[in-house]
Amino acid sequence: MKSTGCVILVLARVASGFQPTSTAPTRRHTTSSRPHLPFLLPLSASDANEASLDSLTTNQIKMLRKEMNKREASNQLSQVFLSADESFGPFSLETVQSIVAELTEQELVEVRGISRDRKRAVKTTSERLALELGMESGKNVSIVQIKGHAATLYRPSEDASNAIQLRTTGKGNHWEKKAKAPRNDRGHIIVD
Repeated sequence: MKSTGCVILVLARVASGFQPTSTAPTRRHTTSSRPHLPFLLPLSASDANEASLDSLTTNQIKMLRKEMNKREASNQLSQVFLSADESFGPFSLETVQSIVAELTEQELVEVRGISRDRKRAVKTTSERLALELGMESGKNVSIVQIKGHAATLYRPSEDASNAIQLRTTGKGNHWEKKAKAPRNDRGHIIVD
C-alpha cells in the first residue's frame, strides 16, 4: 500500500511540472511589450528557393575543405587577422571591405583572431561576420570551417575562369530503379 502511494505522489509531481509546448510567442524575463519569438518565422516560397540555391551541400563543403587544405599546404590561402577591438564585433567598415576584397579575389579566406578570449563565442561571431560580409557584398558568404579562433569563409566568384567548380546536379538524391533484363522461362538473361 505504501509503494502505491509513493508512485501516485511521483506521478502527481511529474504531471504538475508538465507544461505543454505551444508555438505562440512568449515573454521571458523582459519588461518590454514585444513578445519573444523562440522560433524562426517561415520563409515564403521565393525566399526558400533563394536560400536553397545559396546554401552549400555537405559534399560541396567537403570539396571546399579539400581545396582549402591544398591552398594552405602551398601557402596560397589568404588570411585576414582581426584586431583585438574587433575580435567580438562590431566590425569596422574597413575590415569588412578588406575581407570582401579578398573574397572577391580568392573565394576562400581564413579570418583569424575571432573572439580570442571566449572559444564558445567563435561560432556566433563567425556567423555574424559572414552575415555582415554577405550584406556588404550582396552575395551569400558561407562558413566552410571553424577551427580554434579561425573561420574559413567562402563566397562564389563572378569570374568563371578563376572560380572553384562546385559539382552539383541541382536535384535531391533522385534514385530510379533499374529495369530488369528480359529473361527466358529458365531464368537466364536473353541476349539479343
